[in-house]
Amino acid sequence: MHRVVREYRKIDIARMMLDTAINLYLEGADRFSVIQLAAAAEEVLAGMIQRKRSGPASGPQNQTAREMTIATISEILKTRGITRTEKQIGDFLNGVRNQTKHHGDKDKDTIVCDAEGEAWDALCRAVNNYGRCENHLSEAMMAFGRLAANAPPGARPSSDSAV
Repeated sequence: MHRVVREYRKIDIARMMLDTAINLYLEGADRFSVIQLAAAAEEVLAGMIQRKRSGPASGPQNQTAREMTIATISEILKTRGITRTEKQIGDFLNGVRNQTKHHGDKDKDTIVCDAEGEAWDALCRAVNNYGRCENHLSEAMMAFGRLAANAPPGARPSSDSAV
């Protein structure tokens, strides 16, 4: 087998991973693959957003989707008298991804989660980040956006929903 080494732009890699995750989601494929691909794309894109800004994120336009989600969850918890650090909330957001990516000596052999919801949330954050990095969305991202736009308020549509 002849190997071909070439240069790849990270934005293109993130787009390919995200498009694949969206296509898997829309096809009704396994949600854990969707979670892994979307979360990996989200991380690459978040790094690009963070590199562009100087200093801490001063407003929503400079924040990653994860940072906005953490801030929102923190505010909701505060209204209920609950205090959590950004790390604790971040660990919660990454819980299912990490439990399906790693397995240590003390880890259980099963996990309990809402795989559909986790996949939806990972896709939303990744598409949000991609939109902050690029001035356009791919066809797959547009299809996912149409699915989200047609969902009832507060609902997470499944791949069974019309696109």
